Parts: sequence; structure tokens; C-alpha cells
Amino acid sequence: MDSRPAQVHDLLVKTTVRRKAPPMLRQINPAIWVVMFCAAMWGFWWYPVALFESAGLEGPWIGFAMNVAAMPVALIWCLVRPGAVSSRAVLGCLFVGLAVTLYAVAASYTDFIRAVLLFYLAPAWSTLIEIFFFGRRWSLQSIFAIAFSLGGVLLISRGEISFDGLGALGDWMALGSGLAWSIGIALAFSSRQATANRVMLITVLGGALSAFL
Repeated sequence: MDSRPAQVHDLLVKTTVRRKAPPMLRQINPAIWVVMFCAAMWGFWWYPVALFESAGLEGPWIGFAMNVAAMPVALIWCLVRPGAVSSRAVLGCLFVGLAVTLYAVAASYTDFIRAVLLFYLAPAWSTLIEIFFFGRRWSLQSIFAIAFSLGGVLLISRGEISFDGLGALGDWMALGSGLAWSIGIALAFSSRQATANRVMLITVLGGALSAFL
């Protein structure tokens, strides 16, 4: 009996098993999945804000409570794993902490969906910061990033962004949150010395301090 068909079959099976994943999948960094997860978690920010409001907290005290609650985790992480951070990264982390506090307060002062939309102008701010302060050149990608950020806000809000009353304060805080986030990220990630645990600790400290003040 000819054994060649069986040998051909075994060769095909081995080739299929050993076949590598498509190039696009092989290039996906695990950090990208972490970023996607974090972005999704921003959408659930309203839940702890609602819990704090039901407990009697409001305004800046919500941001203060959320940052203080994260401090033990940040401290333990820093004790378990040593790290370092530059002065430039420290400044960036303080801006990020301010952004987190402003976002929490904005979510309690205005409609949460409005706070999210105005915060997510951050890609436009980041693009402008890279162009004017880090030497990035204008490109179709940068133009589209700014256009889609602005267009998305106008489309979802139908151009009805109010700047009167308490809701206006929340809108301004949401805008400021996105801007502070972009500045902080640009400073922190352009630094050559910034470990994740130190970044987290300084961020929550900055957030708590800005909420308290």
C-alpha cells in the first residue's frame, strides 16, 4: 500500500499547526489591550461618582475621595517594586492628577455623556501639543484627528453645548480635564525616567491635592 498520501497529510497538518499568526496580529503589543481596557473603564466612571453622590459627597470632594482611595494601592506598589521618576515626569503626573479630578467633578456637575465627549477632545489637544512643542509636522492624520474630535462633539451634542449655569461649570471642567490630560501625558511620556508605579502614586497625590485646593 502506498504510504505517500499519509505522509502528505501529516506534512499538511504540521504546516498548518506551525503556521504563524497574520503579521497584524503578531504586531499587537499587549499594552494596546491594556489601553483599550482603560479607555472602556472611563465609560464606567459615572458609577463610582453616583455612589459617592449617594453617600453625600459632591463636587471636588468626589475627586478627592477617588484619589485617596487609590493611594494605598499606589503606595504598596511603590514599596514592592522600586522605581524612579524625573522632575519633568512629576509635573506631567500632577497635570494628569488634575485632569482626573476635573473629570470626576465635571461628571457630577453636568450630564455624564457631555463630560465624556468634551474630555475626548484630548486627541485634538495632544496633536496640537505635538505639533507646536515637539516638532511634529502637519499631516493628514493630524488634521483628521482634530477634525474628527471636534466633529464628534458637535455631532453627538447637536451643537447644543451650554456655557451657562452649573452645567457650564461642568462643561468647562470637562474641557479643562482633556487639556490637562494631554499636557500631562506629553510631559510624562517625553521623559526618559518614569516608572509606572511612581507615575501612579504622583498622579493620585496630585489629584487629591488639586481636589482639596
